[in-house]
Amino acid sequence: MFSIICPVHNKEKELKETLDSVFAQEFQDFQLVLIENASIDNSLEVIQSYMDERIHLIQAGKIGPGAARNLGVKAAKYPWIAFLDADDVWEKYHLQNLKKAIDSNPNKYFFSTAWEIWSSEEKRQAPIQAVFGKSEGFIPLSEVLNLNLLNSPPFWTSAIAVSKEAFDSVEGFPESLPAHGEDVSLWAKLLDKQQGIYFINKPSAKYRIDSESMTSKSFFSGQVYQVSFPGHIFSAVKKIIEEVKDPTLELLWKKFANKYQFSAFSKALIAGTFQKEDVQFLYPETDLKSRSVQILLRNSLLRGIFKSYLIKNQRFHG
Repeated sequence: MFSIICPVHNKEKELKETLDSVFAQEFQDFQLVLIENASIDNSLEVIQSYMDERIHLIQAGKIGPGAARNLGVKAAKYPWIAFLDADDVWEKYHLQNLKKAIDSNPNKYFFSTAWEIWSSEEKRQAPIQAVFGKSEGFIPLSEVLNLNLLNSPPFWTSAIAVSKEAFDSVEGFPESLPAHGEDVSLWAKLLDKQQGIYFINKPSAKYRIDSESMTSKSFFSGQVYQVSFPGHIFSAVKKIIEEVKDPTLELLWKKFANKYQFSAFSKALIAGTFQKEDVQFLYPETDLKSRSVQILLRNSLLRGIFKSYLIKNQRFHG
């Protein structure tokens, strides 16, 4: 039923626990597509220590995360796609819970479960779990966008399942580099297509925030803060709102795009690659914060002060 898409880059420390969590699933009808992505550690050896015939290994060379996932989906033999990053972990009931929801909602094709956030210092629930008042259910698009603006998105890559047909219909992940927001841009297109998401409010995935991602400095040799504009998310939203007739929904989409654009601007400032012309890729009419950011980023002195603040506090703004 499920093809599990798992890109791997330098994850030897976490990978065994990730793979063990897949093979411990209560629901066992799956294919595991591993895209080995130019690792220089022992990730490949960890993969090769598993002899399960459900593993489909692709040795891709050095490609970005969007391209790696797309390559995995092309190799998928089942109609449902589940995504899992190579440093994240599933509870044993993750696929079973998704299957039950899929079987009960044959007209839906985009699903997510709740998840937990793990670090070396703490374990906590994703914010959505506290604000969504049901055990599961369909969340309409406008509510999804509002939840996202409240930092409580009901979607995350390693918790998502989508039909392969729907994935293909929106052309998968963007592949151009630098990789920034390629996952959220796809989720935005799927949210628009389904006009919402079906959410299971029981955490069955664990997000490890200590490990090194495929967009880290070691993967792209210093490109970690290189961000291109307009960016994947802004571009996806711009195309979506061309077809939106409801002014209220259009405004929510613009705020959604701005939220991620604030983070992208912060990263570009830290990298020293920001150009004041980049502020055109922002919707300033949405609120006072957006207008203020646009003014701030057009002034070289204010940009310098803001950059110093970001570096000192080791944070991005979104």
